[in-house]
Amino acid sequence: MGTMMNNIQSEVKGRYSKRLKGHHDALAPLRRLRNEKSFLKEYLLQMEPDTRPKAVYIHIPFCSKICTFCNMRRYLCAPAYDYHQLIINEIKSYGVFPYIQNSSFDAVYFGGGTPTSLETGNLRDILHAIKEYLPLKHDAEITVETSITELTEDKSDMFLKEGVNRLSIGVQTFCDRGRKLLGRRGSGEDAVSKISKLRHEGFENVSMDLIYNYPGQTEQELEKDLKHISSLDIAGLSFYSLMLREGSALGTQFSDGERDSIDSDKKEYDFFMKIYDWLTKEGFELLELTKMVRPKRDAYKYVTTRYGGGDTLALGAAAGGRLGDFIWMNPFDISEYGAAVESGRADTLQGALTVSMYNYIYRLIGKIQFGNFDVEPAGFWEQSSDIIEAFAQQLKIEGLIVPEGYSFKLTKEGIYWGNNIANELAELLVSQWLKASTREK
Repeated sequence: MGTMMNNIQSEVKGRYSKRLKGHHDALAPLRRLRNEKSFLKEYLLQMEPDTRPKAVYIHIPFCSKICTFCNMRRYLCAPAYDYHQLIINEIKSYGVFPYIQNSSFDAVYFGGGTPTSLETGNLRDILHAIKEYLPLKHDAEITVETSITELTEDKSDMFLKEGVNRLSIGVQTFCDRGRKLLGRRGSGEDAVSKISKLRHEGFENVSMDLIYNYPGQTEQELEKDLKHISSLDIAGLSFYSLMLREGSALGTQFSDGERDSIDSDKKEYDFFMKIYDWLTKEGFELLELTKMVRPKRDAYKYVTTRYGGGDTLALGAAAGGRLGDFIWMNPFDISEYGAAVESGRADTLQGALTVSMYNYIYRLIGKIQFGNFDVEPAGFWEQSSDIIEAFAQQLKIEGLIVPEGYSFKLTKEGIYWGNNIANELAELLVSQWLKASTREK
């Protein structure tokens, strides 16, 4: 029996001892690269028009109820009465720069928090400001994240009229026991009814989040979720294994040892494979490591822009963005954020100019997020292609990638371990680059 269990664990783990579940884990090695501090206004004034894809991200950090699994940057309170006006003023402050005026934005994404915690009129005002001061492409994707209960009829009606063409709904599970555990309001049947109604009203691109491997979840409960997903004809699905974070309400209910036992590698692996196989049979295709979509129904332009190294104009407290080689994070504290906006956002905003190696690795990680990568050499560092080639050969032997033309495609196993692969490759490149830089000095 012991040998059989060891074989199972070996099959699940293989190269890696613990699965990394988020793209932030994949990016972690980049923090070791030193970037030069700079001011956004100074950089923006020097930027020339370019053809890279561009997106707008708007962060609404308010929630009327905190999900038990969440440790994101958010406030458990009603939105500050003037928060939407701060967003509008920030939009205006960027709209005066020639680089922004001569750009063309592919996507707008309202994230949070819960963006629909804002009043209907306030959301409408933000949408109007975006259209007035930021040049959008005629087919721009406009996404709003929402919970089932916060998406009232007046909000969904307004979204349709104002051109919101993609909804991302935090269902998490249709199982009532699971919904209660995760702190979701309303029943699973409420969620089914709401999504069906949205599709009937004319929202073609409705996506949802699914959480699996939560404490006590059975295979039958997962199958119930998957059957609902099949019947609802949604355009896309993001699926995440539950992360029991220490800062979350659910995470604090368990000790470190209990968290490890609940977070079962074998169960997580089995459930991931079941979800992947089920969705594949239903006609879904992989878009990124934790996202599957129906072809031609959900392009998810925001994430393809962000992972592809395009521009992300970040608005709102705690929003992080990138324009060209300039990266920054807005203040989390609402008062600090408000003061920064009122003082002229771009005038005072300090961030960092990324170095060439940072940009190169970021692009590689982005490709892995989409399920593939290549041995594209860094023009400034010949050794990079040798490192990637040797790494790729190891992954190929272990069945994590297969050759596809001049690049590599992640296998199903590789997709499961995708963030580990990205993290390991980033760590290899960063370490070797820093060693080479030290020798040159």
